[in-house]
Amino acid sequence: MTMAGKTPPFELVPYFIFSVLVFFCINIIFWPLASFSPLEFYSLVVEDLSVEVVARSSTLLGLSLSITLLTHALAGGNRGSAASVLPAYAPQLAKLGYRMVLFAFPFVFYRLYREFSHIASAGYLAVYAEGLNAADLNTAWVAPFNYMFYTGFGLICAFETTRRRFLTAMIFFLIAALLDGVKGARGAVIVPILFCWWFYSARFNIKIKLGRLGMYMMGAVALFLILTVTREKEATESTAGQFVVDAVASQGRSLQLTSIYLQEQEAISEYGNMMVFSNLMLPLNVILHPELRETPQSIEQVMYSNNLKHIFTYVLNEEYYLAGGGTGGVYLIELIEAGPVLFILLSVLLGWFFAAWPRWMHNPFARFVSLQIFSTVFYMPRAEYFPNLIIFGKSCVVFAIIVFLVRIYHKYGAVIAGPTTPPVRA
Repeated sequence: MTMAGKTPPFELVPYFIFSVLVFFCINIIFWPLASFSPLEFYSLVVEDLSVEVVARSSTLLGLSLSITLLTHALAGGNRGSAASVLPAYAPQLAKLGYRMVLFAFPFVFYRLYREFSHIASAGYLAVYAEGLNAADLNTAWVAPFNYMFYTGFGLICAFETTRRRFLTAMIFFLIAALLDGVKGARGAVIVPILFCWWFYSARFNIKIKLGRLGMYMMGAVALFLILTVTREKEATESTAGQFVVDAVASQGRSLQLTSIYLQEQEAISEYGNMMVFSNLMLPLNVILHPELRETPQSIEQVMYSNNLKHIFTYVLNEEYYLAGGGTGGVYLIELIEAGPVLFILLSVLLGWFFAAWPRWMHNPFARFVSLQIFSTVFYMPRAEYFPNLIIFGKSCVVFAIIVFLVRIYHKYGAVIAGPTTPPVRA
């Protein structure tokens, strides 16, 4: 089945707003029911927050969101994306991606199983304190297949025009995500599910019924709670109802972390500045400080990475940081730290990007990296503003090489076999 010539917009704003509500506001919403107050932070550090500092954080969040959404509206958001004309060799690229996914999946399964076994014995924080050393787990040889799997899925997103093949690849992708999430990383499951829902419904013009959508969301919440239990077994000491409320409310840490940053701003500034650009500077940092590749959480990361996640956690609780614990990032903190001018400009840039992205999705390369972009946008309230430039750069190079080779093969094959297939309109 081919897709309609005009697809619904690949709109990111609803998912971004949903993420902001969860990570910034959910603990405020559940305040009357939760067993803890949004003004009390108990984790890597014990902090009592004043109403004034939380109100200031809320004001800054509202200001950034207002600028972003206003820019999105003025820049022509919700106009939709143009029809995509795929090259004649698109079916070959789609088949290549499909075969890569099927071939690499058993090796990905093996790697995830080995990592889960390691975490089950060493604990969840071992992921960040020690890293998952591929040599120790006997999975170093699997790394190329892991990259092959996700590259293949990207090619399917970029060039596949039939629902059946995309659904088959999507099932394997979600199985891998579920296995990854069992290790304790809840976002490793939730974000792929949301991505597949977003991409599939827009790309193939599928209308999802509200009843079915509600069933999917209930399943996602249940899965989220199960993953919370695997990480925080002490939570099971409370009643089932209270556990559900607290597990959901505890995700709204971004507003608290922003408030803590405002209180600890001076100490944090001693280790980094303009931290919003740390991911863009990552390739240069790795060249200047090669040890950053080998030390997931360490003094070297604090001193040289200029990354908010490392510096913030280290300043608040050095022992917790070196043991593998972390606050995660918050894009709003990066905007605040960058100063008022960049606060406004970067908020405007985000709104412009949201308006432009649906129109860019007619390009196969945009669809190839759409999983990275979607993940960056959804995680932004609990992560950095910019994506990891090394990962994004690798994707650009791999896409260019694969498309070039298939194009050459198709061109010379056509000379031998005869007339080529006309371009595919998707």
